[in-house]
Amino acid sequence: MSFSLKLFGGVSLERAGTPLSGPVVQRHRLALLAVLAASRRPVSRDKLMALLWPDRDTEPARQLLNQAVHTIRRTLSPDTILSVGEELQFNSAEVWCDVVAFEEALAEPGLARAVGLYAGPFLDGFFLSEAPEFDRWVERERTRFAAACARSLESLATAAAQTDDAPAAVEWWKRLAAHDPYDSRIALQLMQALVGAGNRAGALQHGLTHQRLLREELEIEPAPEVLALVERLRHEPAALATSRPPLPGPAPVAATMPEPVLERPSPPGRRRTLVAALTVLALAATWAATRMLQSRESPPAGTTPAVVDEIAQAVARELRRREGGDTGRTPAALRTHSIAAYEFYLKGSDPAAIRSDSAARKALENFQRAVALDSSYAAAWAGVARLTYRVLGPGKAVRDQGEAAARKALALDDSLGEAHALLAVYRSMAGDTRAADYHFERAIALEPKRARTREWRSSYYLATGRPTEALAEAEQALALEPLSPTAPAEVARALIGNHRCDDALAKLKPLLALDPPPLRVAPLVAHGYACKAMWAEAMKAMEPWTRRGDLRGVAWIGYFKGRAGQTAEAQAIHADLLARWRDGKLEAYWLAWVPAALGDRDQAFSWLDRAFEKGELEFSPGLRVGLTDPLFDDLRGDPRLEALRRRLGFQRR
Repeated sequence: MSFSLKLFGGVSLERAGTPLSGPVVQRHRLALLAVLAASRRPVSRDKLMALLWPDRDTEPARQLLNQAVHTIRRTLSPDTILSVGEELQFNSAEVWCDVVAFEEALAEPGLARAVGLYAGPFLDGFFLSEAPEFDRWVERERTRFAAACARSLESLATAAAQTDDAPAAVEWWKRLAAHDPYDSRIALQLMQALVGAGNRAGALQHGLTHQRLLREELEIEPAPEVLALVERLRHEPAALATSRPPLPGPAPVAATMPEPVLERPSPPGRRRTLVAALTVLALAATWAATRMLQSRESPPAGTTPAVVDEIAQAVARELRRREGGDTGRTPAALRTHSIAAYEFYLKGSDPAAIRSDSAARKALENFQRAVALDSSYAAAWAGVARLTYRVLGPGKAVRDQGEAAARKALALDDSLGEAHALLAVYRSMAGDTRAADYHFERAIALEPKRARTREWRSSYYLATGRPTEALAEAEQALALEPLSPTAPAEVARALIGNHRCDDALAKLKPLLALDPPPLRVAPLVAHGYACKAMWAEAMKAMEPWTRRGDLRGVAWIGYFKGRAGQTAEAQAIHADLLARWRDGKLEAYWLAWVPAALGDRDQAFSWLDRAFEKGELEFSPGLRVGLTDPLFDDLRGDPRLEALRRRLGFQRR
């Protein structure tokens, strides 16, 4: 095998160790090889076109894909990419790939070969212009591979320690510390391993280096355990005991994290000093940001005078609060040491983030940058949890990732109501209604005036068959934020769940005047008209979704046509949706709609059962709440619907 494809630490296509050049290494062709190699299974042509050429129409995109495959086969080998019907598959027997070898090595008894293959982040520095779905796919894969490498390194280090192989344990912890130099838990483990190997000086040096790294780059302190061990190494002459328990793993305990400076209560005698320090901080932040904006250099994306002003105003509010003698807890958004982290938090909190996929993706990136700068910033972790599902879509892996961020926020600050609400949402996705109820109650007790929590609980109540409670929650959200663009929509959704369709349409009318209206408005208006059997109006209401090419909107149109007696047209839409499902572009759930409209309950439940088996209903709150969609107006009373609800955990536990 003379050709090799390396995807860790960048992208390289080589022959006998020499990088190739020419048409085969054009960016889209390398991206095609990367997708096929990392997938390790056949990928449909339609999915590849959507990932790599989303801005092209179907036929031009297919021609570009065929040309890319032809060039790769001609340059490397005719069998490099195999055709499996309408799908393509990477042939690792023809071209060696580090990603394929890495995943194979993970299944082997020893993990040393796997971590040896990981040369850096997946597709590091590689991107495609105007291909947002490809960017999201790369980020998911990059996170997956990095986590697998970290787990393998820690497993090797732990195994070495258990067999008293101190040198090996030190080596593996060193590798893991280089992989994640900002993690104080890993730094502590390495220091303890060095002490166990008799290298106190090395342990002290690493502790001081880690401390300096966090202070200089992230403006935070290491965990107290690291600082304590540094002091013991400095001052204790005797041999140091190494039995101190390590820091917690993925969910650190709040008590182990440094208390943010602005939260520490100040006795009256120290208030003047604190106010002076905050004044200097405010002036320095405003001066630095203003100078940056006025300079000839381009400021970071999203850094605007408004952001600078918001930072200055936030610090000014803190000054006034402290000057007035209020030493209570600082608002969650301000519980950070880092001005830069707070700036990214503000950018991520922009309400426009929910209006488009690209804006939501940028908001998630801003929250991620905030926690990179201050890993103890609980409010930013809550932002990561909030945007994870919005950006990455349904699926167990995404749910677990979002839930982990919510749990981290709570581990850092259990008083954060938003984090409790988000954990409730993620627990409800898993059907754990007992935990969801508990965390919603905690969220509202902690932040009773937060409207968004009420909106989320309203949707949750609808999904769990409690429409009366859902309406009460939605109305409470609207009372808290009467100018919110989302609260009226949730009231309308709850009104539809209570079969008050005229009231729902009246509530939605002002939202249609927004430019653009929130995406959730169109299906709610359509459902309102469907309740009144106004099928032409319902179809017209869904036009914003069909214009943007959303296949879910097409399923709604097919349903309305079926109910309107336009059987042939409805069946034609169903056939088209079936083809899209076979190409992997649509969930099975949406194939139930036309059969339900045409009275074919057996076929409708067959597709719903398939959707359940694929996890589409279990892990997608949109589809779970979808049990209040018009589709189910035709299925109510069927015992199979109640059985499906029980399987989804809709009965309270």
